[in-house]
Amino acid sequence: IFPKPVQVEMPVCVGAKAVWRSSATGWTPVEGAKFCDGRVVVALDHFCDVVVTGYCQLKAIGFIDPRDTTAKVVLLHVACRSCQNNLDQLCLDAEMLELFKKCGPSAPLGTYGHQERLQARQAGQEVLNMPVMFHRMPQVSGKLTAQSARHFSVEIDGTEHRFEELLSEAVTASPTSQLRSTPASEARPSAAAWLGG
Repeated sequence: IFPKPVQVEMPVCVGAKAVWRSSATGWTPVEGAKFCDGRVVVALDHFCDVVVTGYCQLKAIGFIDPRDTTAKVVLLHVACRSCQNNLDQLCLDAEMLELFKKCGPSAPLGTYGHQERLQARQAGQEVLNMPVMFHRMPQVSGKLTAQSARHFSVEIDGTEHRFEELLSEAVTASPTSQLRSTPASEARPSAAAWLGG
């Protein structure tokens, strides 16, 4: 912690609206950020990572549970390594996505701002309202209905998207499910097994 807050000036893109800093519990907004002439000035009282956001490109990835034909949609930032790493963790959690299979193709959703609302709907189902929360990405929808154990469709903000189970076993939702199906005689106890090596 600094004895006095330090003023930090950074270049920003057109459309920048908010500054976030890393903390032990995730990302928190930086209050009092001053935007002017393609720059932002913030006061920080400790070393931390800082991110400036505005309107961002989002995509949706579908997941399907073939046991009971339910599905979920996950929202992520486009080309975001942090979102992808967090999605990988969700795919290892039995209460989230471990039992689901990843579907494709991913659906580009366009540009959204923080806290803007997105609607997902299916025929005969209640509308799912999802506020876009940049500091909580990726976001997992509530359960949707799959038309079969291999595909489902959902309308997201007025555009219909069809997600189909990926046939390649190399792209499954859960790396642990691959490890469980490997016979003990073929199991590799090294770290390379987790990395696919």
